[in-house]
Amino acid sequence: MVKVAGYTPLGAGSVLFWINVTMRVSFWVFVINMIAVYALSAMAKALWGLYRMGCSFVALAQAAVGRAFPAALAGRALSADNLVVFVGVFVVQWGIGLAVDGFKVLGWREVQSFQMAVAVFLLGSVAAFGYFWRTKSHNQPH
Repeated sequence: MVKVAGYTPLGAGSVLFWINVTMRVSFWVFVINMIAVYALSAMAKALWGLYRMGCSFVALAQAAVGRAFPAALAGRALSADNLVVFVGVFVVQWGIGLAVDGFKVLGWREVQSFQMAVAVFLLGSVAAFGYFWRTKSHNQPH
């Protein structure tokens, strides 16, 4: 910044300081992310909020994985957990993309293809939740 942009050392330090402050504030106040997501669709504000709240359990699940193993194996277990999550997310995103393409082949317009692909994902998620809820309730002692 000093040699190329012509800043004084104090000016360059000030710019870097404010960049750092801005980055810290954005890390601390992740609500800005929520606001950006909410701005995408006024109709979906409540649904996005519920979705975000529903996803917060993942951080707790990762902590549980780390604690379920001896300290010497916790790092490996967390790495394996991260790999499984990464692969799972990739497969879900890829599957949604395939569904979008499939609906386009069937003659649906692009926006409707995306909507239907996400609707199929939602139905699959609800069905999986219902299966696990039913299985758990049947395995409870009476």
